[in-house]
Amino acid sequence: MGPAHLMRTPLVAMLIAVEVFLAGLMIYAIKGGHAGWVSANAAGFPLQQASFKASPIAPMAAGLAPTVSIDDANAHVTVGVSNDGLVHVEDLTNPGALLWGSAPIAPLHVERTASGVSITRAGGDGNLSFSIGDLNQAIRVDVPAGSHVAIGHSSGADVSGIAGGVEVTSQDGHVTLQGLRGDVTAHSDDGRIEAQDINGGRVALSTDDGRLRLSNVTAASLDASTDDGSIEAYRIAVSGPGSRAVVHTGDGSITAVLQPGSNATVAASTDDGSVTIDGNTSSGDDHAEQTVKVGDGSAQMRVSSDDGSIHLTTNGAQ
Repeated sequence: MGPAHLMRTPLVAMLIAVEVFLAGLMIYAIKGGHAGWVSANAAGFPLQQASFKASPIAPMAAGLAPTVSIDDANAHVTVGVSNDGLVHVEDLTNPGALLWGSAPIAPLHVERTASGVSITRAGGDGNLSFSIGDLNQAIRVDVPAGSHVAIGHSSGADVSGIAGGVEVTSQDGHVTLQGLRGDVTAHSDDGRIEAQDINGGRVALSTDDGRLRLSNVTAASLDASTDDGSIEAYRIAVSGPGSRAVVHTGDGSITAVLQPGSNATVAASTDDGSVTIDGNTSSGDDHAEQTVKVGDGSAQMRVSSDDGSIHLTTNGAQ
């Protein structure tokens, strides 16, 4: 038996397992409900109902400005402000899926660290597994308002009321941010980002696939970008020495409204579409651009689309 045969054996086994899974899935879909489940198991497709019961987690004292780190790639994370100065963690996971293979849901691991609190959940054990339905993994965390929140992995996040800065990464899901202060960074591999009432030094929002919506956002440095989606930005402003803003989409339109009293030099351009600033439209066969000075023009703002029109209002009117 040669090395090549030895290498193919696990792959062949995996492909057979996938075929069995698909056959069972067809039986499940055709028969529906419990009958389909039983038939799938009888056909060699051992489906089982996902089961998980979260254990209560005691509130933790970590000071008034802790760093709270959260890492659970399969969970939607909600972060708000606690009313007692403690860190509260609640595992809201409520599995409603059928599982095949080995894909247990691990409990949350919450521990006090030198700088604050760490909240993590271990991944699967690496065995081949599939699921039918939604596992509904979710975490609720309430922290002191002065906390710094860092979400390293998630399946979407909603964060509100935090004054110590926020970092969010979502592998698959939307991100909503509201009432934040300090530096704010958010990225989604696949999902929209919405940001409202943000006042920070550096604000950077990006998604690989999804729209951006900003409302009442002020920063010394603002970056808002999407590879594929439209951008709506209402009452945005950059202020302070050397302040700058970049708003860009690879594919989509941009609507931007500056806050009243803004001071910026705005350069707007599109490779395919038109540019309208305060009602004045520029268009061309392949490219359109306009530059306008607002107030003293001290901040630098770049608004651009690779494929889509741009509408900019500089006086704050909507």
